[in-house]
Formats: sequence, structure tokens, C-alpha cells
Amino acid sequence: MMCPPSTITWICPAELLELAQKYADQEGTCLIANETGVYLGILPKRTLKLYPTPQAWEQLSVFVQEALLPVMGFIGYEMGAFADPAYPLPWYPSSYASTVFFEPSKIYASTHLPPLKQTLPQNLNCNAREEKSSYLSKIEHIRNLIAEGKVYQVNLSQSFRFQHEGVDAFQLFQSLYARNPAKYAAYLNVGEQKILSLSPELWITSSHNILTTRPIKGTAARGKTIAEDEQFKQQLQNSEKNRSELLMITDLMRHDLYSVCQPGSIKLIELCKLEAHPDVFHLVSTLQGVPNTLPAVEKLRSLFPAGSITGCPKKASMEVIAKLEQRHRGVYTGSIGMFFPQGDFCFNVAIRTAIWTEHDIEIQLGGAIVYDSDPEEEYLETLHKGRTFFHILSANGYQRVF
Repeated sequence: MMCPPSTITWICPAELLELAQKYADQEGTCLIANETGVYLGILPKRTLKLYPTPQAWEQLSVFVQEALLPVMGFIGYEMGAFADPAYPLPWYPSSYASTVFFEPSKIYASTHLPPLKQTLPQNLNCNAREEKSSYLSKIEHIRNLIAEGKVYQVNLSQSFRFQHEGVDAFQLFQSLYARNPAKYAAYLNVGEQKILSLSPELWITSSHNILTTRPIKGTAARGKTIAEDEQFKQQLQNSEKNRSELLMITDLMRHDLYSVCQPGSIKLIELCKLEAHPDVFHLVSTLQGVPNTLPAVEKLRSLFPAGSITGCPKKASMEVIAKLEQRHRGVYTGSIGMFFPQGDFCFNVAIRTAIWTEHDIEIQLGGAIVYDSDPEEEYLETLHKGRTFFHILSANGYQRVF
């Protein structure tokens, strides 16, 4: 998944961080991590900002095909409303663009980011956008839908807002990343919004003529001691409920891959592998296939959004999400990543992702609801997933659950 040497300048990690700090306040600066390294795009020569329309995917495809350098940015969740032209879905508008991509004039890369210093907590006021009782009632509603056979799993989320005055977005990203150096982390300055992602999840990557997806489902909190850690790990690995969550989504993703892969090429590489992250344990599967000849953007369109953040069946779950959440998700549960000129790409699932604006920082947190879900446990799971954000921002009222 590498570009010709002339298109990317490889530098040492300290130099990359210095450049990122220098350009962080300029619109179009993108810092994106993946398996092959950390990429920094600056000084964009072209910019594409899209709102959800039937033509938006075609506009993105043209933009990518005309690029001479890697294209960096994000696809917002609402683009899923028009991913299937024959089946438009409900969506909620926003004054902010749903999808933003830049073609940088310069791209730098390094193998990793150097160790970052964690600044003192910000002590910000945090407000949930809905009452806990409301979130619990939505979980019960989904369980009823499952009992009626209308859906099998729905990824429900809630939103938290932190009020701030003068918090520097890139310094905040550094503090968050220092505590939680997520494999698919990203910092994007898209103008009025700055995106700070600590995503642990790969959605889809194309490299060496192989497509790879790694859906995550099944979560347990990290313990406060080594013994407690081991206990929670074993409970997750032995949980039929959590394993069934991942099995459903693994099967969904395998089905999705059929539309973008050569017949008979899809293989299950790993099933229910346990991964340890700073805040939680997750179960992960890995699927691979040999891609067909569809253009890169059309491949993503066929797969979008990731099944791990919708549920299944995908379209029915997205309809339930729109009805229950009644809000714009934006980049959250969309995808952040890069298109490379030769046709390769790498995109995360934009979870554990905060949106910085002049006075607010928003983070949306969710989880998969199945029939066996316990509403109280599902609510607490969302808080555990946001532990790094609550810790760094010292959110009032939410630290005590940890």
C-alpha cells in the first residue's frame, strides 16, 4: 500500500510530529495512522466537501481518480443513506459537510509517532445529550424489535458534549493519543471542525491485491489490577452473547465482501481473537479476499458503512438507528483514511472519535444491542469505551463509574 517514493517524503518520527504541530491549525492538515506508518498531509491543492446526495459518491470518485497524490479525509455516516441507489435511507442533516477530502501538496510519513506527553486534565463540564433513562428505553425497544424478528442486532449510540474555551485541538489530540495510542488514530483539520480519532478498528484496506477487513464486536472493560484484567478477559472470551455479536457481523461483512471480491476468494483468517486496548478488551475477526475490478470508491460504496457499527440486517438496522437517535452522526461511525493513486486504500471505522469546534467537543459512544443485552451493562459499556476522553477532559460525573 505504498506510493512511488517521489510522492511521499519519509522522515523520522520527531520531525513528523514537529511538522504536524506546525501545521495543525491550518485547514487541510491530516495526520492518519495505519499498519504501514503515520502519514501527514499538508497544504492541500484541492479540497472536496460533500453533503449527502444521490450524486455525492460519484463526485468523490471523480475527485479520487483525478488525484496525483494520496487523498486524505473522511466519509461521514450519512453517506450511507445513498450507498445503495435502489434503497435510499433516512438521514439527519447538519450544517457541516458530511464528507471531506484533501489532496495535499506535500505528504510526509514515518513509521510511528514518538512518545507524546500527556498534559494535565482539562476539567471541562460534560453533558449527555439525553437522559440515561431514555437510552435504556431505546435498548428495550430494540430488544422488542429483535423478538419480533425485524432485526438481529442494532448499534445504538449516545452523544456527550464538553464545553470549552480555548482548548487547543492538536494538544488535546496529543494528550489523548499519549494515553491511548490507537492503531488507526487520526487528526484532521477540516476548517470549523477538527477531528480527533482514537479508532482501534480497521474497516477496509486494499494492499498487494488483497482486501482485508477486521470487524470488532464484543467488549469488556479493563480491570484495575492484573488479576481483574485476566478475569474480565476470560469472561469476554467465554461470553456467548459477545461472541454471537461478532459472529453476526463477521457473516455480514463476509456477505458484503462478495460484491467487491473475486468469486471464491474470501477467506476467514481469524475468528473471535481477543485484543487488549488501554480502556477495553475487544473480540476481533479478520476476513480477506481478492478484489474485483471495481474502482476504489465504488468498492467502498458497496461496503459502506461498516456492518460493525450498524447491525444486521444492515439497512433495517440503519432505519432503526435513524428513528431512535434522531441526530446527525457525521464522521462518527463513518470512516477516516486514504486513497492511494495506484488504487490501494486504507480506512478505519471512526469510533472513539471526538469532534472539536470553537466552543464544544462532542464524542458519540455506542455498542451493539442484541436480544441478550442487559440495558444497564450496555450503557456502562459506552462509558468504558470513552474512558480516555473522560479521563483527559475530566468529565464531571463520569469518572466515578471507573
